[in-house]
Parts: sequence; structure tokens; C-alpha cells
Amino acid sequence: MLLLIAVCALFAVLYLGWSRQQRARSLALTRVKRQCETDALQLLDDTLILESMRFKWRKDNTPVLCRCYAFEFTSTGDERYAGYIQLEGYRVASLQLMPHRVQ
Repeated sequence: MLLLIAVCALFAVLYLGWSRQQRARSLALTRVKRQCETDALQLLDDTLILESMRFKWRKDNTPVLCRCYAFEFTSTGDERYAGYIQLEGYRVASLQLMPHRVQ
């Protein structure tokens, strides 16, 4: 019986982690799409790739999970360019678009 409770607790923790990761990814994807639309760019593959996750200490000495996602976009339709978005918790800390041609 104790084993069953431990297994259920493990699955609950894994699900909670997965759902929070999906929430952060969805937030980042929405922000990247909005930026691409504003700059007349096309987000390629509608995909974000999780590059890194780490804990960072805020100024008030509380930890926050930082996630960095990579994506690709195009301005002309011919070339691919890299972009990066970094989240601190559920807040966008930075969004970088590599130098690209402007139509």
C-alpha cells in the first residue's frame, strides 16, 4: 500500500512539473509569435527548443527557474536565422533575434 502511494505521488510530481513546463513554453511561443508578427518575420516550424534550464537567485534571495528556448525565423523566406527567448519563472527576461536581412 505504501508503494502505491509513493508511485502515485511520484506521478503527481512529474505531471505537475510537466504542466508547468508546458505553461512556460506556451507563454514563450506566444511572445515569439507576437514579436515575429510585429517585425514582419515568419517563425519557422512554430517550434521552440529548450536549450537550458537553471536556477537563478533574485535580488530578494528567492530562487527562480530560468528557461532558455531557441527558435528559427526568416525574413525573406530563403534564409534561416536563430532567435532566443529567456524566461525567468513566467516572465520574459529577454528576446533576441540574430541579425537578419530586412525586406
